[in-house]
Formats: sequence, structure tokens, C-alpha cells
Amino acid sequence: MIQLIVICEGESERGFCQLVLAPYLLPLGIYLRPPLIKKSGGGMVHWLVLQRQLEMHLKQEKQAYITTFIDLYGIKARHKVPGFTKIGSTNSLNRVLAMERGMKEAIPQEMRYRFLPYIQLHDFEALLFSDVTVFHDTFSEADFADATELDRIATAYQNPEDINDSKVTAPSKRLERILPGYDKALDGPILAQEIGMERLLERCPHFRGWVEGLRNILEEE
Repeated sequence: MIQLIVICEGESERGFCQLVLAPYLLPLGIYLRPPLIKKSGGGMVHWLVLQRQLEMHLKQEKQAYITTFIDLYGIKARHKVPGFTKIGSTNSLNRVLAMERGMKEAIPQEMRYRFLPYIQLHDFEALLFSDVTVFHDTFSEADFADATELDRIATAYQNPEDINDSKVTAPSKRLERILPGYDKALDGPILAQEIGMERLLERCPHFRGWVEGLRNILEEE
């Protein structure tokens, strides 16, 4: 059994790992543990703090593979993530890929092959726009401030990962307006579980690339 540690930004990411990603990987022979980022209280921390946590796991658990599950939306210049570029300097996917490369290259070479960094475009809630019918099946009409807006967004973006990341238009911010009672940590993982991994992989290409990379660990062993 291969050990995989997913360093999660917050409770919604950890809940997703526990409810959705871990059951998907376990039959393949990958056992997942999802600790939170240390010293954050939920959210991103300075890169040096996260780097120390990553290297601690890599040194102490010499057979384990390590990955991250953090949101692009929460990464700011002050966090000093390697490869960081400001919004508008390039498209979001290229920003993410640059930071993922930078994070990997910052890890000592002898441990680097066991580190598979992942940054979610643009936040966890983007995954939930893969199939908005689960919202209609889960919540009553009275729970919505504007159910038609949910459907309009889902139709407008063929790739949910393209839903952008301003303080107004990030997927999580949109859901807060559309569904005022939405509980990020509780409802998010359950909705993702209802959508199912196959649909998430079909709709979200960067997410799919991450999961395929995790599955490829099996071929490297």
C-alpha cells in the first residue's frame, strides 16, 4: 500500500479528500492522509512555513508521497510562493503551473520525486460547478437567492476551472451570494461526493491531471 499525504488548505479540501479522493484511490492501492497546513487556521501561509511542513513529512516518512491541495484564490504576493506572478500578468493556468514547478524545485533534489504539488483553479468550489444539478437536488428553492444565476454560470463555463478569482467572481464568492446558507466545510465535500469523481475528472482538466499524476505513483513503485 502506497502512503499519500495531502496537505490541505482548509476543512473543505480535507473533507473532499476524506469523502471523495481517498475512497477513489484506496482500491488502487493508495492510502491517503489529509493533514491541514500548520499555523494557518485555514488558508494559505508563507511558503517557508509550508515548505518546512512538506520537508518534515518527506524526511520522517521516507516511503510516503506528498502533495498539496491549496487554492489559487488564496495565494498572494506576501506568501512568497516560488514562481508566483500577479493576476493579469499571464493566464490563471500558467500562473498555477509556474508555481507548481517552483514549489517542486524548491524541495531538495533527493526528495523531490516524492512531492507532487497541486494548486486548485481557482478555489475548491470550482469543482462543484461540474454538475450544478446536485444543488437543485440537495437544496430547496427557498434556500437559493437566485437559482437561475447558478445555472447561468454553469452554462457559461465549459471548464469550471475557468470561473475566475476576484473577490466577487471566485466560485466560492458566487456560491455565497447564490446560496446564502452554503457551508463551505460541510456542504462542499458532500456535494462533490454526489457529483462523483468521474464527472469531476471529465469536466476539470487541471484537476484530472493531478489525479492522473497520483495514479502514476503506482507505476513508479
